[in-house]
Amino acid sequence: MDNNNRVFKNSRVYLLPLLVFVMWGGFFGLYYESNDDFAIDLLLRGITAAEPVANFHLYMYGWSQLVSFLYTHVPQVPWYGFLLYGLLYLASVFLLHCVEILFNNAVKGRYIVLIDVVIMHLFISILYFKINFSKPAVLLAGIVLVWLVTRWLYTADKITKKDTVLALVMFTAAWGLRPGAAMIGLVLAAPLVTFIPFGTAVKRIIIPFALLIGMLQAVVMITATKEGAAYKAIDIDKAKLIDYHVYKLNNNNKNENIHIFNETLVKYYGFNDEKIFNNNFFPQYYVADYSGLVKREGVAKVKRVFYDVIRQFFPVFSIIALMLLVIDFSEAKRSKGWFGISAFTIIVLYHVFFLTILLALSLFTHMPPRIMQPVTILYLVCVFVMYMKFMPNVMVYKEKLKKYKIIIASLLAIGFLLQVKLLSGIIIESKFDQNNKEKYLYYLSEKYKGKLLIEGGLSYANLNPLRSYGFYNYSKVYSLSGWPAFDPSQRAFRQQLTGYADFGPAMKKLIQRPDAVWVLTPDLSQFLPIYFSARGTGADWNIQLKKLPDTPSPYVHECQASLITY
Repeated sequence: MDNNNRVFKNSRVYLLPLLVFVMWGGFFGLYYESNDDFAIDLLLRGITAAEPVANFHLYMYGWSQLVSFLYTHVPQVPWYGFLLYGLLYLASVFLLHCVEILFNNAVKGRYIVLIDVVIMHLFISILYFKINFSKPAVLLAGIVLVWLVTRWLYTADKITKKDTVLALVMFTAAWGLRPGAAMIGLVLAAPLVTFIPFGTAVKRIIIPFALLIGMLQAVVMITATKEGAAYKAIDIDKAKLIDYHVYKLNNNNKNENIHIFNETLVKYYGFNDEKIFNNNFFPQYYVADYSGLVKREGVAKVKRVFYDVIRQFFPVFSIIALMLLVIDFSEAKRSKGWFGISAFTIIVLYHVFFLTILLALSLFTHMPPRIMQPVTILYLVCVFVMYMKFMPNVMVYKEKLKKYKIIIASLLAIGFLLQVKLLSGIIIESKFDQNNKEKYLYYLSEKYKGKLLIEGGLSYANLNPLRSYGFYNYSKVYSLSGWPAFDPSQRAFRQQLTGYADFGPAMKKLIQRPDAVWVLTPDLSQFLPIYFSARGTGADWNIQLKKLPDTPSPYVHECQASLITY
């Protein structure tokens, strides 16, 4: 390959992800997939906390310190959005490097460009389009391991020490963002290592990654706090009650009204009220019942996940099906891997392995798109790496393609139409939702400029990751519901706002603040007075929420709170 071609090859790997990002962002918009990321952004900015939050206890290791520092000094720049897109860009670059290596000797340069474009638009663009901090963590952690294996199998340079160090740095970046998601990506790509000679794999990959993961876990254990441990424990208990329905009322609490009240309270993370919602809350009212869990919850979840995977990634499985038509299985059966196991057996076991991971994630997580999408993309890349090793020569490949041309054309047409239908629906729905939320958030920020906003239930899904939506206009924003309300930083925040860290006296002060406006969902505006009345604070008191007139949104109520004493 001459120098000009080498420069072009390198430049398209780095430029194509940028072009896709600009094109999709410019034409279709950019969106947060869930509430979580914008809530994280507000905490990092110090808008929903006493100061920019530099410790999230369970994730954002290292990154939260960096991003909160940047927000402190340059608050106008959307650093958190840049972080997510930056890591996703790196994952895309490594993915395209793998594609270039795989197809370098199989097809001509212009066809490699076409393959790059198809992969970026069909599979990676949806990750840019709707971002979440799990996506870059899964994809980047897995793809760097795929990249190492691809270099060993398909290049003369094999794996150098610099390659290993680069992969470790990238994995650390992904792990710091969300450790659990990064481990999912690494585990999914791990079987590829069996295609490398055992001694080389141990020396270049297994030992370095094992030592790194051990060091990272040690750092987490050393820096762990009691607040973080309590935070994690209650988050797990909440999932058992709300998501998996594992908990049932114990023998001392058979009143269904108690369960309804508690389930509603747990949905709002107990308003971070330590008096009621603490580590004793769940043992006091509930016992775990795992009998029939799979039948009760698992079957429906598995059906939904597998349906979504097929629906969203039909083109992925179409490509795998096409490769099955042309792969030379006889060569795969003769080729031996670790411990004399044939490559054919490893390939079959990998498909079973992927289905097992998909099944496990379906049962024990929500398996939302933010996990399902990068996991399925990684699966496709891993299959490509394995299958390309046993592709026949080009002439045999062309003959087989001609033989199955009707099947190939049908699969490609169906895949294309399904992808267009799926993406067009997501784009229209997301854009409509974003426009409505943007109008209301800007309206709020102008109407209540300089005031204290107490919110419960504002939805941040589908907002643009590169905008702040006027949240700097408020003096502060206090979140009553959702996991940000339970973040350990909120005690210091209440202390700053009211002079009291404890929930009860702090809320009494907040209710009495004339500059406070309460923006709550209808359900929360009805439940909150009931909760305060039932809770008690050492003296009988209650809260009255009067809905302000001309609230333009039907999804939330703008209220003024007042204290009723008896």
